[in-house]
Amino acid sequence: MYSSRSSAVCASLSLALLASVAGQLWAQGDVKSSPTSTFQSPAAAFAQWSKTNEVAQRPAALAYLQALAANPKDNPANASAACTQLVKIYTQEKAYDKVVQVCAAQLAFEKDPATVVAVSISLADAAAVIGDTAKAAQTLETILDNFPSPANFAVIWPKLTALYSTQPDKLVALCAKRLASERDPQALYSIASSLSSAYSMAGDHSNAAKTLDACLEKNRTLISTSNAVAFARRLASIYSEKLNQPQDAVIVLDRELKALPAGSASQQAELLFVKAQVLSLNLKNLAAAEETYRKILELGAQTPATSLCDTYLNLAQILNDTNRRDKAAELLIDALKKNIGLTPSIVTQKLIDLDPGNKCLEQAMWALREKIADQLAIAGAVDVYQPDIVRLLIKM
Repeated sequence: MYSSRSSAVCASLSLALLASVAGQLWAQGDVKSSPTSTFQSPAAAFAQWSKTNEVAQRPAALAYLQALAANPKDNPANASAACTQLVKIYTQEKAYDKVVQVCAAQLAFEKDPATVVAVSISLADAAAVIGDTAKAAQTLETILDNFPSPANFAVIWPKLTALYSTQPDKLVALCAKRLASERDPQALYSIASSLSSAYSMAGDHSNAAKTLDACLEKNRTLISTSNAVAFARRLASIYSEKLNQPQDAVIVLDRELKALPAGSASQQAELLFVKAQVLSLNLKNLAAAEETYRKILELGAQTPATSLCDTYLNLAQILNDTNRRDKAAELLIDALKKNIGLTPSIVTQKLIDLDPGNKCLEQAMWALREKIADQLAIAGAVDVYQPDIVRLLIKM
């Protein structure tokens, strides 16, 4: 139940309104009996209301449900069930103002925590539809305050931030308030992420970076490794792309690489790849970028397939750009032989673009022929490498 006095007053008014409407419907000529004895249960009333071939019975079903909902003292369980069915009816009719009224009335007497949360979400959703952002936000925040749990946060937080998707100032205020007291690891990550995004939305990239940085430093033992890596990647992007401070991006990445726990080779490769890109694309330090890419190759099979493929291609480009075309070709042929996941056509095209000479192209062709033999021996599969061999032969 809500303890707020204003909420209680609104709920009382909603109950009174339900009772009044129920009485008016019962007084109509097409509702012949007492609305509280017309149907066996709220579910039966809703089922009757839903029958499209018996529309004349709808006023009776509606009156029955409203009468039950307006008298929770007589039978709280029936009143709760009636409210549930009324919300279904009003939602189908797109009468979202009435959904808000019914939910507010139910919250005045409902005691089951799970039901209170569900009804509150329905109220907030309906309030958002009719443009009452303040009521929707207040309702959702009340859930977070009164029923804190990772499960509730996972449902409520996206709804709450969506309300302020075009109001970064309000989103900043909301996130800053909740970040100060939050201790749940996933919630910390989500709130800090939302706060950083809100600053970026407002064009304040400096505070966007400071938010992520502060969260990493203050909550390093709480935030998971994967979330810390995600923050580090975002920080590097903000520093290098938005603030034109690529050197700060490298500093952050080096710091987070040192902070990785043992057994984090995959995350290490991920951060090294970002670092290599900043070094090559933003700082134009190809020597440092090459060294970083080679560290990724040293991790071998522990490197995510996507990062490993791009590492081979990017390193080959650096070798070519620094007048080591033969080394670039050798690297790509090595990638073909090791079957690291690169699509052969991509490697073939890269080799053709490098134009390293017939000797290297012939080595690539034989590497592909070996793949054909392996493929046919293992699965008798259709030769998918022949087109690339033909392309190499044409180039030669």
